[in-house]
Amino acid sequence: MNTKLLVITVVVLVSMTASHARVSVSIISGQGTYNVDSKGGDVYELTLETTYTSDNTTFVIAPSSASDVIEFIRVDSKNPGQETILFIGSAQAPFLEIKEISLTNDEGFTWIGSVNVGTLRRVEVNGLDIARVGDLLGPVDLKQHDARPTFIFDAEVTGRILGDILLEDNGSTNFGTIERLYVIGTVGTDETPVSIRVGGAIGWLKAEGIFATIKGTGEDGVAQFVRGLGEIFTDADPFSAFPGVIRGEIWGVVPSLNAEQTLLAGYIRAAGDLEANVYLGTSLADPSNFGNDVRAGAAGLKGAIIVNSFAGTGVWTAPVKIGTGGSLIQLIPSSFTDAYAYPNTAASLGGGSVGVVPFKLHRTDCFPPQEADGDILAIDPPVFSNYVLMRHYGPVTWDEEADAPFKVFRRKAGSSDSWLPQDCFDVTPAASNKNIVVVSKGEASEYATGTFQRGFDYMVERQLDGGVNILRSDLPHLDTENDPEVADYAGLVFRVCDAAPYAWAPGDADDNGIVDRYDVDCVLENWNSTDCMKPGDADRDGYVDSADLFAAELYEYWEYCYAEPLAAMKSADGFSTMDVESESAAMSEPMTLSRALGAMGYADAADFGQAFTTMSDPARNAARNGLMALLSGE
Repeated sequence: MNTKLLVITVVVLVSMTASHARVSVSIISGQGTYNVDSKGGDVYELTLETTYTSDNTTFVIAPSSASDVIEFIRVDSKNPGQETILFIGSAQAPFLEIKEISLTNDEGFTWIGSVNVGTLRRVEVNGLDIARVGDLLGPVDLKQHDARPTFIFDAEVTGRILGDILLEDNGSTNFGTIERLYVIGTVGTDETPVSIRVGGAIGWLKAEGIFATIKGTGEDGVAQFVRGLGEIFTDADPFSAFPGVIRGEIWGVVPSLNAEQTLLAGYIRAAGDLEANVYLGTSLADPSNFGNDVRAGAAGLKGAIIVNSFAGTGVWTAPVKIGTGGSLIQLIPSSFTDAYAYPNTAASLGGGSVGVVPFKLHRTDCFPPQEADGDILAIDPPVFSNYVLMRHYGPVTWDEEADAPFKVFRRKAGSSDSWLPQDCFDVTPAASNKNIVVVSKGEASEYATGTFQRGFDYMVERQLDGGVNILRSDLPHLDTENDPEVADYAGLVFRVCDAAPYAWAPGDADDNGIVDRYDVDCVLENWNSTDCMKPGDADRDGYVDSADLFAAELYEYWEYCYAEPLAAMKSADGFSTMDVESESAAMSEPMTLSRALGAMGYADAADFGQAFTTMSDPARNAARNGLMALLSGE
């Protein structure tokens, strides 16, 4: 669209009419009528009407003073196949405020050639060529006409945009475009974010801060994505309340094509924090070396960048840069050992993530973290709890009626025994982060019954249903049932724990850090139990039986706690503190389990276990109390 000659002519005519005592209207091409209704003071209402002609009709509207306010400009465009063009105010003579520009008849294509105004509110025409506005309060609702695309060609807002912008299309062809939108202030605010809906492309959008949802015009599927995202970026004004922030959501495709199908530059750069969730339908790439990338300023990446949202063949090859100067972090996929799996934690990036559909497990940012597939990671109990956090590079979900997407398995530490399922864990999405799935049991408490116990290797493994992962990559434009499954990845494997002073020793049935008579009592209390995560399994073979009594009577561990000072451990375990020499002398012939069982008339632990299994509950309680009395020296 070539408007340069027409704009030059209009500027001259506007300057000629600006001295009139009231708002003036001139028709410089085509045919039409108009009415200027003064509402008192400097307030006016305007109606414009075209007549049937083979030419386009052009109206020029000029203020009489800098304080002129227009309540509405209503256009009756009744010339089919022709254009109605409005030139409103000028750089030298802008209006103070225009509250409405709208159509009462849209048989012709009506667009604004230029508008100069301090405050612009509702705009409902077919296109906007050049705008110079103080505050754009909106909404701007550009309607499609006769399959011609809607457009904003060149708009500058010296204040803020506080209203929604919609460029309508027919959902299949002739999509609207925003060529250039420059905002010195912010697009939206933290309290009042705005919506920008455009189906075709956004060539260039710059603002001090962006608080907006930027999407395509459709309501379903890929129609919700802008077909071409060009350059979207913010300034870093140190005096701003939100210097360079981008918040909200951005849905689109990068790199983009212009109307001539020429590849354009495409990037999203926040001088401040990038808190928006960015959904890129295909790739984050730079095939023509335009410098395409995504950048977040010193405040970091707080949102999620999702690549290949269409779940097709999109790739991530362009860099994501976070921070500035010496604190700059560059995520460059070609440098990753595992494709698209960067080692940096979310906290180090600012809390956000970059993920390619289907999402992988972010191993280095799980809890416990893991460096590589299959590594056994030893976790000290004081920093461990009874939950595991399975963090992914993007948001995940699953059908709430399906089985849990993860299951916990365990086996004796360092063994090649079969992995035994532990079916007592809850699997829930993290309330504060959709990238995380929480696998937990009971209240978080160090060494508490039901927590992960020492002496076992644990594996948290994704589960399948009909050969398909139950866990899905959560894409907002799809229903859960249509969400693509997550990537195939090995389970998270860890051990609690592998080194003194927290290492496990055979016989420690209750996992409290000392082998003593209480472990015998723990075995008896949980006799024949195979319940998930229950204590009592002193030999870590997955069952509580007479073999655990053998483990509990091992002399080298009896009343000994992993090379820790004896008296200190006794005190910590609830015994009365004795001096170390007296305690050691008393242990020269300790009351072992074998001696106690012999005093009760049993040959050994197996003999006792066989009898204990067949006893009634009262008899079991009596045998248990008698054994504990002997072990305690009573």
